[in-house]
Amino acid sequence: MLRMRLFEERCVELSVAGEFPGITPVYIGQEATGVALGMALRAGDLVFTTHRGHGHLLGRGAQFKPLMAELFGKVTGYCQGKAGSFHVSSAALGVPSASAIVGASAPAAVGAALALSRINPGHVAVACQGDRSLGEGAAMEAINLAALWRAPVIFLCENNDAVPYDVRSKSQLATDRLAGLVQPYDLMVGEVDGSDFEAVFGALGEAVDGARLGDGPRFLEVRTYGWPGQSGPRYRLPPALRTDIRTAWQPAPADEFSEWREYDPLLRFARRLIGGGEIDTDELEDMQANVLREVQEAVEFARESPYPEPAAAYDHLYA
Repeated sequence: MLRMRLFEERCVELSVAGEFPGITPVYIGQEATGVALGMALRAGDLVFTTHRGHGHLLGRGAQFKPLMAELFGKVTGYCQGKAGSFHVSSAALGVPSASAIVGASAPAAVGAALALSRINPGHVAVACQGDRSLGEGAAMEAINLAALWRAPVIFLCENNDAVPYDVRSKSQLATDRLAGLVQPYDLMVGEVDGSDFEAVFGALGEAVDGARLGDGPRFLEVRTYGWPGQSGPRYRLPPALRTDIRTAWQPAPADEFSEWREYDPLLRFARRLIGGGEIDTDELEDMQANVLREVQEAVEFARESPYPEPAAAYDHLYA
């Protein structure tokens, strides 16, 4: 979780500084889900992600250097610099595609799940999607087909506007309980607190195991607190919002981000580990220092890597 957080915070800085083209949606606040998903899956399972997919890749074992290089558009990236932030994927890691089209992961995952059920039984596909995807016809049609075919697919809906509870205004949906929208399709549904790692891991593990055993598709809504560093389509990282793992055991400042820290899954899990005697504060500080160093090494690697040759634009084209 700390690796995801510190990588993404550096991405915000680089994006604001103009070192990345365009904007770079980040996974901050959803780390419990990305880690739990990676732990629940096994080799041969497939994940179809979105424009906010760095966390899903890291959860499946992505390394900082090729991921950062891809965001810089460099040839040493996972997609040789052709995907960038919005479309970075890795078939070798079981993340065959990423799409910035809202809801696009659902039909792709259902098709993959149907194929898996016929040629590689015992494996599952996961459609990572946001709350707004349920306003898309293609996503709802995919859920219907998955239920009809009993496809081994998990619809993982990461609702990053769930807390505070003003989803209707942000997602343009007539309910703040998204699981209710898909329940009429007669598939297993559930919701879980996205700031509680153990709860997310338990819910995802149950969903994956059920789909793997042939019990049909599952829909899981993970409700998280919207990261305050996102302002419309843009991102910011004021000093007070930057993660410092010491906040897990030291008094936090009383500021505009106080409520966010209450729902921060990283700090919440760190507190639980400390309270249970499973880790000490020195270990956590060393962990943070090591991850920050690794992130900076990835930045330097990406900066020094070459861009693809212009002729490479004609490679990897399919019709």
